Amino acid sequence: MFRLELRRQRLSLVMEPDDHALLDGPDNLCVAPHSDLVVSEDNLAQRENFVAGVSPRGSCYRLARNAHSGKREFAGLGFSPDESTLFVNVQSPGTFAIWGAWERHRG
Repeated sequence: MFRLELRRQRLSLVMEPDDHALLDGPDNLCVAPHSDLVVSEDNLAQRENFVAGVSPRGSCYRLARNAHSGKREFAGLGFSPDESTLFVNVQSPGTFAIWGAWERHRG
């Protein structure tokens, strides 16, 4: 994952996961209220789909696992305007809501 700093015109590597059990196929992301990235992960090695967090320092942690039958992959992420709810879209059956104390979570 890269960080693009427009004002400084600089592109830098934040993390390059070498452990495919953590990140293997990240594709959708959003910024969490606490500045971490939230990433939908299509973990190809383990054939499981996760929602993972990535801290500004590059550490990775798991937030949720898709336990729904059929193992449809995650298709998008986004926080509610009041930043209390993370909405996670799944190809089928639809959208799930995850509540938490986001301001207290740090990876």
